[in-house]
Order: sequence, then C-alpha cells, then structure tokens
Amino acid sequence: MHEKKQRGSTCFAGNPVFFKDLVSGLGPEVKRDVSLILQERTFEAGNVVIARGEPALDLYLLRSGKALLVVETGEGTTVTREIATGEIFGLPEAVAGPTYDTMVVARSFCRFESAAGSDLTRVLHLHPSLCFRLVTLLGTNLNEGRQIFTSTTI
Repeated sequence: MHEKKQRGSTCFAGNPVFFKDLVSGLGPEVKRDVSLILQERTFEAGNVVIARGEPALDLYLLRSGKALLVVETGEGTTVTREIATGEIFGLPEAVAGPTYDTMVVARSFCRFESAAGSDLTRVLHLHPSLCFRLVTLLGTNLNEGRQIFTSTTI
C-alpha cells in the first residue's frame, strides 16, 4: 500500500474495495439497481484497461483473470500490485475525477464488469445506504493507507 502526492492529486494503490463489501447487507433493490448498470467487458493479456491521464468515465470490477494496478508517483517510483478478483477499481476517479491517476493492465485474459460513473452516481442518489457504504469504505481504506505510508516513511 502506498500513497504519494502527485501534481495536486493523491495516488493511492492501497486497500482494495470489493464489490461484495459494497453491497453486503443492502436490500435486493440496491443490488438489482447496481447490477443493471454493469456491462461485461473482456481484455486480452497485455491490453491496457485504463491508462493514466485518460478521461475517467467508468469504474471496473474484475470478475476473472489477472490484472495489475500501476501507479507512477511522479518521483521516479512506480508502485504496482495485483488486482484481486471481485475488486472494484477506477471508482474515485469515475465519480469525482476528470482523469485516471493510475493504469491497469490485463496480465491474462480478463473478464470485467464496468459501469459509467454517471450511472453509479444516479444509483447512489437513489439509494443513500449505498452512498453511505461507499463513503465509509473509501474513507477507511484511505485512512489505513495513510497510516501505512506514514509508518514506512518515518
């Protein structure tokens, strides 16, 4: 887990957000509305799923295969980690950012589900419980990442 400041933004390659954690315990109508915005996408090994600097339009959920998250800190350091099956990525950027701060590369044939950030925003407005869960997960992960980063730089 690593976090660094880069050109006014925060790059975070820390704790993953899992789809199951996002929808766990929420009503069937929330799960239905989320599943309706997801579309299947596939990528061959070596293909770039998202590229740093691209317009952040979609979030992705890895269903199968192996993919790598790559963060360039801007200080000559590159941080990478495997994306776990069931992990959501591109989420903060798709909802709030103009561009992706990270890159994701398929390491094997991968099957993803993706959703437009605008569709997720609509579902979040419909279901405040989902919105609260998302904010809680992202806040917890960012706080844990900061603690880890601070402990490794002191």
